[in-house]
Amino acid sequence: MIDKVVPMFPPQLSNELCSFNADQTKLTFSAFMTISSKGEIRDFRIERTALKVNRRFSYKEVDAVLNGNSDPDKKKLRLMAKLSEILRNRRMKNGSLLFDIPEIKVVLDKESRLVSIDVPKRLESERNRRVHVMREPECC
Repeated sequence: MIDKVVPMFPPQLSNELCSFNADQTKLTFSAFMTISSKGEIRDFRIERTALKVNRRFSYKEVDAVLNGNSDPDKKKLRLMAKLSEILRNRRMKNGSLLFDIPEIKVVLDKESRLVSIDVPKRLESERNRRVHVMREPECC
């Protein structure tokens, strides 16, 4: 459906219980990893934790920071972007397929008639969905 979103799960799950909304604490399992500069996992542990998202970013906000805008979370975002690039390159080197299919945006008027079909430029921040800045997890 062009002008509607059909959630995979009921809103109570997708928008509340299973969503990392800002300023809400959620019980989770967290994977703590030590990763080398080549993307190799050196050590890991999985623990029960409580996470609280301090801030949510839009893809445009993250991309603006990665392209030079000032932000208190700039160092964290750049580190995440670098790790993302290292892991993506490692996957590709190991034979992974990249399905970089553009998302098409269909624009409709008020009567739901087609106005245009656009292919928006995909931002670097959209390569890995959902960027959150979280406080250090607290073990339960």
